Amino acid sequence: MTVCIETHISRVLLHGERAYKVKKPLRLPFLDFSSPERRRWFGQEELRLNRRTAPEIYLGLRPLSVDWATFCADPEAALDASHADTALDWVLCMHRFDADALLAEQARCGRLQPELIDALAAHVAGFHQSLPPLPPEALPQRDTLHWAQECVQALQQQPGLAPPQRAEVQALGAALLAQLQARRPWMQQRATQGFARECHGDLHLGNLIEWEGGVRAFDALEFEPDLRAIDVLSDATFAFMDLLQYRQPELAWRFLNGYLDITGDFEGLRGLRAWAAYRALVRARVAWLNSASNGSEAGGKGSGEGMGDADAQALALHERYCACAQALLAAPAPPGLWLLMGLSGSGKSTVAQMLRDALVQQGRAALCLRSDLERKRLLGVAATARPSAAQQAHWYSPALTQQTYARLQQAAQQGLQAGCSVLIDAASLRRHERQALRALAAQQQVPFYLWECRAGSTQAQRRLAVRQADNRDPSDADAAVRALQAGFFEPIDASEQAGHRLLHNDGDLAALQAQVRAALHEDESR
Repeated sequence: MTVCIETHISRVLLHGERAYKVKKPLRLPFLDFSSPERRRWFGQEELRLNRRTAPEIYLGLRPLSVDWATFCADPEAALDASHADTALDWVLCMHRFDADALLAEQARCGRLQPELIDALAAHVAGFHQSLPPLPPEALPQRDTLHWAQECVQALQQQPGLAPPQRAEVQALGAALLAQLQARRPWMQQRATQGFARECHGDLHLGNLIEWEGGVRAFDALEFEPDLRAIDVLSDATFAFMDLLQYRQPELAWRFLNGYLDITGDFEGLRGLRAWAAYRALVRARVAWLNSASNGSEAGGKGSGEGMGDADAQALALHERYCACAQALLAAPAPPGLWLLMGLSGSGKSTVAQMLRDALVQQGRAALCLRSDLERKRLLGVAATARPSAAQQAHWYSPALTQQTYARLQQAAQQGLQAGCSVLIDAASLRRHERQALRALAAQQQVPFYLWECRAGSTQAQRRLAVRQADNRDPSDADAAVRALQAGFFEPIDASEQAGHRLLHNDGDLAALQAQVRAALHEDESR
């Protein structure tokens, strides 16, 4: 079956195993597709940009020498008869995929799985790390503040909005622009430090698909270089925001946490909320643009008098994205600092993820930090790299352990200052390691909670053996390491009782989950 999809700037024909995309002959404030030459140029750019993340999907750009109706009747025959010298237009040829592969569709149906979100985080982080920093001469002349101003102005002029909704946009715009203005020097500094790169620019869930066991980003923003020459974390916040908009906060924070685990860019959290709120308003604007391209005046009646179906849908999306922006721009719930400590195999990482999800379910921002990851980052090795016999002494020397805890403190401070509760997953077997984190909480004026995880030796050794055989966890600990840890463990003393909770992890996950929720309730009742 052949299907034609209209967006505000293109037509996409789905035919057999192929998708064919043609740009509309438009000139808008943010793009110029007005001539065949320009459409060819931007088609080549779209091919170049998207082959970075989805080379299997983007097959090539071909000339089109017949009109759109003739092309739709028999796409392959029309392309076979085309020649560049007689081209009326240019067609981007793509491998077709099922709509169910779209992460937006999976989110809409409630089918997104945590494992796919982990794959998404790895895909986006790996893509960003592969990009070279923009040199000073390539930095955009029009930054995020400029584009946010332009977006807010366009929304305020949208004729489909009633006066109360227009007033809401005005208030949201003022709050967003104030935050971006305050962070502008910091964002400019990040650009000069190499965080500005030629990114995707449009990483919402409708431009992400499940593909061959992983995730691929497609449909990168090709028409305006300044809109993709952005901070890498700003690019990532698009997917983060869209997960929130789809009412999947646990997956949103899981994605962000996975991305930060790979990149280590916790300092970028300072711009998270403003960047994500800007992305939400961009999507609100696109909803209205798509409504116009779908000919809303020809539709049936919607929810408002005289409103067509497309306009009613655009209004519903507008309201959802504005609500998302409003939540992001509001003052976050007061954060806290949790230290999840204990011998290897006691379940600290599992408890950390459970606690993060429980906090997020309460509407609180929460991120996990893991000593195993930060140690490997300091060493400059992959998260799952293993030390040789000769490397063991250096990797776990007192000096490197001290650096690891200093790195955890720095990242925790950055997270707390961004309004995120921080959960530190680290053995912390020596009292001074725990006391330093307690002092950080006091310095940041947030509550400190000390959760000690315990598991019987037999159960813990079984877990460690399974983890080693799987070989996908950053931890290098085995039964011998656990035995060594037990020898220098300094138990919790009277000076550390404030905020101390003991979790016994010898049962199943349901029992552990119940303990996590009970301990969190006790913490909140202090």
